[in-house]
Amino acid sequence: MRARTRLAGISNTTTRSRSTQPRSTASWSENKLVEPEPKKRPKSSYIRFEAEQPNETWQSDFTHYRLADRTDVEILSWLDDHSRYALRITAHQPVTAKIVLAEFRAAITETEHPDQH
Repeated sequence: MRARTRLAGISNTTTRSRSTQPRSTASWSENKLVEPEPKKRPKSSYIRFEAEQPNETWQSDFTHYRLADRTDVEILSWLDDHSRYALRITAHQPVTAKIVLAEFRAAITETEHPDQH
């Protein structure tokens, strides 16, 4: 730890065991060695909602993922807000508005509606 701070030009006059070293200090932020994280919202502040009926409301999201062969893909998923059932999950390079619309239409076509049981 002392060697790293010395190499970065940060003076460290006190000696501490490695387990008591602070993970980020003002001098580390000032020297741009760490990026300050914004305060995270407490989980209790999230509003959980659930649709009353299946297929009443859907949600969509995509997330970046790197495959074992180092290929970057974006995984697009559609969820039913009532059951949390994954209606459709696909991977793309990259996700575009046209792809989102096409996958939404495909999810509609493939999904059994409540009155069709």
